[in-house]
Amino acid sequence: MTKPTPTQRLSYWRIYAPLRLYFLLFIAFGLLGWWWLGYHTPSTPGAVSTILLLLLKVTFTFVGSLLVLSFLSVAVPFSMAWWQKKRGTLLATLQNESSAPNAAHHQTLQIEVKPLVQPMFGFLQYRVVYDGTNRSPKFTLLKKGAPLTLFQTVQKGSYNWPLPAIRQYEVEHLVIYFEDLFQFFSLTCKLPLRQSFYTKPSAGAVSEQSVVPQKTETEQVRIEELRRVEGEMLHYKNFENNDDVRRIVWKIYAKNKDLVVRTPENLDPFASHLYFYCSFFDSLGIKGHPALETTGLNGFKNACWTVYEQLKKQGAEIKFLADQPLPTRYLTDAAQQAEYQLAVSQWHQNQALTSYVNAKIASVVCVHGLADPKALEMLLNDAATGLHVVLVRLEKTVATPGFFSWLRWIFLQEEKEKEKTNGVRWLLSPMRRKMLANEKKLEALIKQSEATLIVI
Repeated sequence: MTKPTPTQRLSYWRIYAPLRLYFLLFIAFGLLGWWWLGYHTPSTPGAVSTILLLLLKVTFTFVGSLLVLSFLSVAVPFSMAWWQKKRGTLLATLQNESSAPNAAHHQTLQIEVKPLVQPMFGFLQYRVVYDGTNRSPKFTLLKKGAPLTLFQTVQKGSYNWPLPAIRQYEVEHLVIYFEDLFQFFSLTCKLPLRQSFYTKPSAGAVSEQSVVPQKTETEQVRIEELRRVEGEMLHYKNFENNDDVRRIVWKIYAKNKDLVVRTPENLDPFASHLYFYCSFFDSLGIKGHPALETTGLNGFKNACWTVYEQLKKQGAEIKFLADQPLPTRYLTDAAQQAEYQLAVSQWHQNQALTSYVNAKIASVVCVHGLADPKALEMLLNDAATGLHVVLVRLEKTVATPGFFSWLRWIFLQEEKEKEKTNGVRWLLSPMRRKMLANEKKLEALIKQSEATLIVI
């Protein structure tokens, strides 16, 4: 684990500061006004100076009383929450809901904290601390149809959290902010909250493909229509008297003088398993390129899930096999398990395509522009008939600026969002040209083989 820098430490502890910037500005302008009035107040006693001093005393008494009441409005419920936390009775629960379709990695969180009293005329705000020192923006719970009651002890609502990546998130703490009406004071209460959830990939549009299952594991579930499957693992067998001479492989006979025939395809009512592979192997080393580390990875996961959803419509049993060690999560539905495994997968350089994919039983293999062309060529040479290879163009997943966006970005110096900045850096990166050249090699290899190419 990398040691946080002083700046990161300061940024982390700043979220627990009890005084808001508004209060510091208020004190600064108040002292400045006090100095200005003292400088312009007549030094000789008189009616004007006496009335002015009286008005100043009334004003400062009123303002001071408001500050005291404002502080007490947050100090009292904060003290109650602190006491409940010390007794172990202050509890927080978090539940996540499925993100809405086409909502870019938004996760709806349902949060409930009890017993918790909202400051009078003030606010309760929250922040989620996850994956160490990472934290969400400060937010207020959205309460739908909840009646407003005085001294309500149960705070319950939802928050639509925009998350940067499709992956698993480990929530560690919930920070509660007690803020007054003027937002001068912000007292914080930190509650432990152990919860993990993952953002789900979204399915897009893709052309329908008729994919042939290559293997069945059990002959217990029949399918309505017959599927074509290979007769043997090697696709060849020695010539026998009852074999058709037209199926003799003359190339093998010219080389070894052995009479062998290609095995015919069998119509098997039990051949219902589709083996689905998604390779996250990175052969180019894109570490340090945020455009591909996050945005490109999200795009590849969405493309793989799109293909998976399309295959489900064919009615076959889909066997999804991960190419890396993943956290254990027990899900009863096979589709949910595949969705989770896709969501938590990351780029890696450990398991190459040839050691991951079983070419004899694979029906669909998803690759990307970072794949190794040599490994793909070996896979295509050993693949069974009917293999479909999905090539995901990562270039399409990264938003790069157009001509007019360039002009605005250079001359107007508009606010540079992180995603736009990554897109500009990616457009100028030598890695982009290297990846595009690699994609052309991969596409040419697939077209030269007997496999079916699907480009997303």
